Amino acid sequence: MVDNVTSESLLLDWERGYCVQYRETDPTFIELLAAEDGWYYFDHHKDSSKL
Repeated sequence: MVDNVTSESLLLDWERGYCVQYRETDPTFIELLAAEDGWYYFDHHKDSSKL
């Protein structure tokens, strides 16, 4: 999914300093990295929603 979004938005030469994933799930890690650069998403469910 991340590859699709970045390739569609022409962010192919986007660079980030070295960082590591420690005690986080893959989705949580990606969410944190994206949030640092101002990327957010909405996750809507019948009983609750998440920004």
